[in-house]
Amino acid sequence: MKGAEQEFCLSEEWQYDASALGVHQPQSVHLGRFLGGSDRDVIQKYDLKKRKYICTTSMDAELALITANMTLAGPGKLFYDPFVGSGSFPVACAHFGALAFGSDIDGRSIRGKGKTSLHANFVQYGITNQFGDSFVADLTNTPLRIARILDGIVCDPPYGVREGLKVLGSRDPTKGKEIVYRDGKAHHL
Repeated sequence: MKGAEQEFCLSEEWQYDASALGVHQPQSVHLGRFLGGSDRDVIQKYDLKKRKYICTTSMDAELALITANMTLAGPGKLFYDPFVGSGSFPVACAHFGALAFGSDIDGRSIRGKGKTSLHANFVQYGITNQFGDSFVADLTNTPLRIARILDGIVCDPPYGVREGLKVLGSRDPTKGKEIVYRDGKAHHL
């Protein structure tokens, strides 16, 4: 067992002027057990200044960790970020034990340059087992099927301030609209 020690606290509640009244016993006695404390130092561990790979849309580590905590990311859960960028939210979800996936319209942010990439961030923190995968996709034309398989979606949608608008596909409405069939059934189904 790791950390098998327990911390207990004993608190007594005394009457305000107990010594003046000659009271020799507390009104009540409470026994408490320490359950957990703050994990505030983890913010420094995931600080963007120390991260191997960031891009222009990287989310602050503290905000990503708070968001992952609020969405109850934890072991055995599946989380997805449709605007993954350099992976701030998936890294935060993986820290809490969730299996994290992501997609982005810009494949360059996922691939990175040389040995620095979204995957390199998971390697840096030793949480590669918590990284499902990432893929390039436009959220309006996602390859994901409609099903309740995810426990959460965490993201920072683009709002036109940091990055230029990109859309996958063709401007010609007649291109790319043909249905692909596999074994007699529409492949997207």
